[in-house]
Amino acid sequence: MQRICLLFAVILVSANSNLAGQTLTVTRLNSELDQPVFATYAPGSSNRLYIVQKEGAIRVLNLTTGNLNNVNFMVVPNVFSVGDEAGLTGLAFHPDFENNGYFYVNFNDTSGADTQIVRYTATNYNRGEPSSALKIMEIDQPQSTHNGGWLGFGDDGFLYISVGDGGGSDDDDAGHTPGIGNAQDTTDNLLGSILRIDVDGDDFPANAQKNYAIPTDNPFVGTPSDDEIFVYGMRNPWRCSFDRATNDFYIADVGQDRREEITVIPAISGGGENLGWRLREGVIESPGSIGGPAPADAIDPIYDYRHGGGDFEGFSVTGGYVYRGPIAELRGHYFFGDYVTSNLWSLQYDGSPTSTFNGTNFTDLVQWDNIVSTNGGSVANFSAFAEDKAGRMYIMDFNDGEIFRIEDGTFGTPTGTFGGDVTVSVSSSGDLRVTGQNETNQCIIVESTTTPGQYIFSSIQENGSISTTFNGQTSLVVDGVTDDMRMDMKSGRKVLILSEADTAAFSVPDDLKITSTGESPVVVILDSLDVGGRTDVSTRNGDDAVLLHNNSFNQRLRISTGNGDDVVVDGLSGMGSVCNDDLDIRTGGGDDDAICEGTIVIDRSSIRMGSGDDGTAIGGTMFGQTRIYGNGGFDQYGAQNNVMLSILLRQFENEIANVQTITNQAQSRPTYQDAEMFFSILGLAD
Repeated sequence: MQRICLLFAVILVSANSNLAGQTLTVTRLNSELDQPVFATYAPGSSNRLYIVQKEGAIRVLNLTTGNLNNVNFMVVPNVFSVGDEAGLTGLAFHPDFENNGYFYVNFNDTSGADTQIVRYTATNYNRGEPSSALKIMEIDQPQSTHNGGWLGFGDDGFLYISVGDGGGSDDDDAGHTPGIGNAQDTTDNLLGSILRIDVDGDDFPANAQKNYAIPTDNPFVGTPSDDEIFVYGMRNPWRCSFDRATNDFYIADVGQDRREEITVIPAISGGGENLGWRLREGVIESPGSIGGPAPADAIDPIYDYRHGGGDFEGFSVTGGYVYRGPIAELRGHYFFGDYVTSNLWSLQYDGSPTSTFNGTNFTDLVQWDNIVSTNGGSVANFSAFAEDKAGRMYIMDFNDGEIFRIEDGTFGTPTGTFGGDVTVSVSSSGDLRVTGQNETNQCIIVESTTTPGQYIFSSIQENGSISTTFNGQTSLVVDGVTDDMRMDMKSGRKVLILSEADTAAFSVPDDLKITSTGESPVVVILDSLDVGGRTDVSTRNGDDAVLLHNNSFNQRLRISTGNGDDVVVDGLSGMGSVCNDDLDIRTGGGDDDAICEGTIVIDRSSIRMGSGDDGTAIGGTMFGQTRIYGNGGFDQYGAQNNVMLSILLRQFENEIANVQTITNQAQSRPTYQDAEMFFSILGLAD
């Protein structure tokens, strides 16, 4: 064992919220609210929170005493609040409020439940003037649901506004664009979008109903699409927020039948992203006749969850904030919840680029609702989260009219460490983390044991030269694995091996994600795994090899490689894998090979080769509907002894009758030989 090694960070995301040491303490400040749906603070005021009530009142909460002012800040006129989703839903104070007194509201009006964005002026911190109204814009609503309803100022000084698809089901009722729905229609249609406008200018001086300007760097300026749109493709974005430290933009979009989702638009993005609705719901095709492949410009969420009553399920997501307050351990964690199930969670966005979003772009997913300690009331039915000027976070209960402030929280004490250049720790929430230095060559072997949820981590580090022998090895047994497993492989030459040991199947209860962010070659070997959720293996640039042997993937398996002469092989040493859902292989630029030997895929298979002289070989497999794509180069395809429901070949220049030529080509690659060496020396096929 003297060739390639690995240094990487492994994040096992666990969600067992009952482990010792994990706590969340909240204080109920007030229980006299009437259907609160939003709250925020005003620039220049550190001791007030302005709370929006659905029927139209804006109330002022004293954060020291917990008392509400006897007189409302203002009651917005002409608010239509009939039904579950209509009413006054948004409030934002101008960044220069201390000087101009401007604040903005988002509500449905009584004339037709249309969305109104209106500016008012406050005479002081305790009083807004109803007679000072200036309409900023009006958006026709075909139905009274799916209004979005949030608005807020970004760090750029522009006003962002969330607008739902207009209501109804499938984005397909009266008033919805036939065939594609409002959310995918960006021409003369602001529905299903996040808008971005400049309220300090006026590009429409002749139109009294439009009092705003278009930021010149909005993504669709100069195109047929509407200039106001920042991102689109949403059903009902219920609560958005900016991370005040990074300015990343978080969107929580309420699903229809199957999934709820959290999407991040990084601050460096510039906008223009398509979130996929109505074709997509979370990371899946929308159920029924409206679903389909993701549009070319679509991105997936960083996290989505299924509909249901379980710990990590629900029916209506409520977006929150990235905590940036005084509790050091909670900083950087995005809090959100589900209105119906009252599940309360937090996670951290892992910083992945939007092009790699696939629902697993997060770390440290934690459930809090079972361990909340409070001085009164119940933290449930979350209609909104809020933050004050100091970054302290608040949670609002719509049904009981309560507001709580998070006072303390901890993720628990690490339970173990791993010597050398790699550190392994298990938090009290069940999160397993393996971290180390960049630019170090290292091999990490993760083996299962006969104890459920327990793994052995072995690290074999090289002393810096590819030709020398390994100079050290350490091991640590860890347990507490209850949910997802995440592995981030950093810079350096890397080998990652996940394997059974002691006849115990390597079990990942939920999702497995392996990501490479470096440019050096990567070897990933998966041996005898049983993955309960989705599996994603993604490598970057370098001559990479992904080898699979005798695995069971219960949900979609996706393997994506970057630019390099890459090899993807299932059926190493004669044992293929079983995919109980889809198989998706995508290679990047380079002369790549994809081989499936003895693979069983219950649902669809899709193999897409990149820009190079690629080879695809399929032998002894059982596939459902199968699509194999070349790239127009001198691509080769070989097949023998297969059972397939259907097969579609595209763009292959040279088809051959058997798999041996492609197999020989793959086996001649140095990265494949490195991977096979590890597989053989460690006896993984025994």
